[in-house]
Amino acid sequence: MRSHLLLATLLLARLSDPAAAQDYHFTKDIGPGGRVELENINGAIEVVRATGRTAGVTVTKTVTKGDGNMVKAIMESGNGMHVCTIYVNRDPKRSRCNGDNNNSTKGHDNFDVEMRYVVKVPAGGRRRRIETVNEGTTIRKR
Repeated sequence: MRSHLLLATLLLARLSDPAAAQDYHFTKDIGPGGRVELENINGAIEVVRATGRTAGVTVTKTVTKGDGNMVKAIMESGNGMHVCTIYVNRDPKRSRCNGDNNNSTKGHDNFDVEMRYVVKVPAGGRRRRIETVNEGTTIRKR
């Protein structure tokens, strides 16, 4: 009985662990001709048509190994919308898309994190540089 209680407690702790699964939501009014840029490392990207002038990106993080806090999605400010996945193991204060995304830093455990993007681009918006390293990109007109 005690071992079942311990197992249930550990399972609930894992399910409620914010590093295990996390969503990011970014929106920006880009208007006609505005650009959307995405850079992902591991995970699929799905691009769909948005209504109105607002671009939106939802990123779902799933951690299968290691410290999920070492991977995050950020949006850079500026013209258009630029969202990327970054590894923060070399620079914990990193807040820009430019930088090294190697996860094999000495002294850190390797990790396996998937970041799945769903991107909404308004009519007239331009998809510019939408790329992912380990999965595919799907573009749907709906």
